[in-house]
Amino acid sequence: KYNHAIFGPESAGRPIFQIGFQAPPTSTTVSIWEDPWYLYGVEKARDCCLMTWSPIGSRAEFIHQINLTKQAVGLWISLLGAYSIFAWAIIVSAAAVLFVPHGTSSSDRFHLAMILGTMAAYMSGYALLWVDDRYVWPMLPLTLILGLYLLNRLDGLRPALFQQAPRLGQAWLLTLTILFAASFLFKPAYELENRRGAALTTNGFVTQLRGGDLQGARLATNTDYGAAVIIAYHLKAKYYGQTPVTMTDAQAVPDMRRQGVQYFLAFDKPPVPISGLELVNFIRSGARTLAIYAVPQASAPAR
Repeated sequence: KYNHAIFGPESAGRPIFQIGFQAPPTSTTVSIWEDPWYLYGVEKARDCCLMTWSPIGSRAEFIHQINLTKQAVGLWISLLGAYSIFAWAIIVSAAAVLFVPHGTSSSDRFHLAMILGTMAAYMSGYALLWVDDRYVWPMLPLTLILGLYLLNRLDGLRPALFQQAPRLGQAWLLTLTILFAASFLFKPAYELENRRGAALTTNGFVTQLRGGDLQGARLATNTDYGAAVIIAYHLKAKYYGQTPVTMTDAQAVPDMRRQGVQYFLAFDKPPVPISGLELVNFIRSGARTLAIYAVPQASAPAR
């Protein structure tokens, strides 16, 4: 429901970038953004981003759905291919084997049909909206299984293909197996290293801020919701969101005060004055910086 709404023809996109600052629900949540269900109780979010629509509601909505599907299919192709250059070759080859009239047992056909059918059903569901990197993850074990099956089939064909050079056949199959396995390692290794750097940077901010004035406070940021939620969680603070894309940080100050935000964190910006805020700290972690501003309270709401 949420994903369908934010990709609607009249939606402004994800509410976090549009509605400004919002108090978390009165529970253990760090931020209202933890569960999209909460956003349906926010009028600004419903008005800007969560409008109901249907691909059969009008001609314009139908065309919008077609365009969404085209984009999603393109994303499926690129994202799955990014995890292995052999991914789509494996899937297409497995589909071809399924329909080969000879050499494939009934049991193999059944299992291939189950795997390929599951993949097709899974992809087609997301193809109606949008595809994110993490949506590809369930596809990877199935692609690996198909790849191993095809390698096993090639091993069975190897004696016939390399009758005159059996050693060459062994080397050929071993090379294919190594390339197949290695192709699934590059992207995860890159992502792990990349995210490790981001995690260390965010942890550096948490270490410097823990036990200080931000502990248990009400926070807002200029950007980077992901890092902000992590910082707020470790400081046992509440995160109210980030500056809307339609405003400058200075223009957002009145909204911060209305919501009772106590500190505004500006990622990757120099410690310059912001009208209505008081600069209280400036720290670094890795290649990133964090300017911290106190938000004067007209009347301090209870935490």
